Amino acid sequence: MSSESSQSKVVAAVRELLLQGAIRQGERVTEESVAASMGVGRHTVRAAFAELVGLGLLEHVPNRGARIPVLDAERINDLWDYRLTLEAGAMRIIVERGYDLEPLAQRTQSLLDLPADAPPAEVASVHHRIHSTIIELSGVKRLQDAYERCEAELLWVVSTVNDIYDARVLGEMHRDLLAGARAGGRDSVDALVADIENGRAALLDSIWRSTMSRAPFVSALGAHTLQQ
Repeated sequence: MSSESSQSKVVAAVRELLLQGAIRQGERVTEESVAASMGVGRHTVRAAFAELVGLGLLEHVPNRGARIPVLDAERINDLWDYRLTLEAGAMRIIVERGYDLEPLAQRTQSLLDLPADAPPAEVASVHHRIHSTIIELSGVKRLQDAYERCEAELLWVVSTVNDIYDARVLGEMHRDLLAGARAGGRDSVDALVADIENGRAALLDSIWRSTMSRAPFVSALGAHTLQQ
């Protein structure tokens, strides 16, 4: 297996564990432990760590190595302001140019079709696809590239509030978003902004509560050993 392929598998394993809620926010991660548990070289892990930092899923702490980011109000607001700017801009383009909203309707229906007790990682993924579709429908490559830079972090962050928004609640919220988009004009942007701001409020509320339990990184990662 090539070094690049091994690196991608380390990145994918960490992303999956984050979405599953198997890693605690703020948990320290060492190159040695990951290399040993996944059976890859230190240079591969170091490259994977650099990629994860770029994705917003890992951060370097001076004199302490790497750790899973801690969600605080500053981080959430910065990320949400970024996505709000991109998605609202995309929605304006879609409405002004009269682009077909059928792909958005299909993504919304996929969320509505999920059972209320669907796994949080699946709910987060299907939900995220609605918002990424709004960016795609704009047809603007620069918007798509900008959004891609925050997608992994957005998906992870949204998955942390599954105790507030289950599939049923999210489905109904996005049915309203679709109705607003179909109404056109200012209503379309207002519906999108309301949806995004509801998510921001839920996240800001969640950081004050200690309801999430995370398993130790190394023990969780051990179940995802790479095959070389």
